[in-house]
Amino acid sequence: MASYTPNINLKKPTTSEMYNVLDWNDNSDKIDTAIGNLNSQTWKKENATYTSNVDANNYTTPGFYQVGITTNSPYGSNPAYGILVVFSGSSGHCQQLFIAGHNGNMYIRGKNQGTDNFSVWYRVTTTAINT
Repeated sequence: MASYTPNINLKKPTTSEMYNVLDWNDNSDKIDTAIGNLNSQTWKKENATYTSNVDANNYTTPGFYQVGITTNSPYGSNPAYGILVVFSGSSGHCQQLFIAGHNGNMYIRGKNQGTDNFSVWYRVTTTAINT
């Protein structure tokens, strides 16, 4: 007899049961709905008001922020404007991803566990893919 996952109730047939495409489709719909709900909740944070003259080191709580970074900017002493995404881990470790508003360049850095020190910003290099 099949079991079900605890979070979104996906059906998990046993190895002795026959494959059923309807079960697969039902599970796929549940996953798609759950991700859609997560995205709509997450992006509501991004629609918050723009905050200027911020210190990037003060952003360690996970979330999406529209910011103008004037201290600890990816551009050194020059301000940076765009979206700051903060990911958090255990013991005070976090990562920041900054997406520049004027050109879409991305930068990433991390905060070391147990210290208040962030690494330098690293530009994420991307490659265009022709479609």
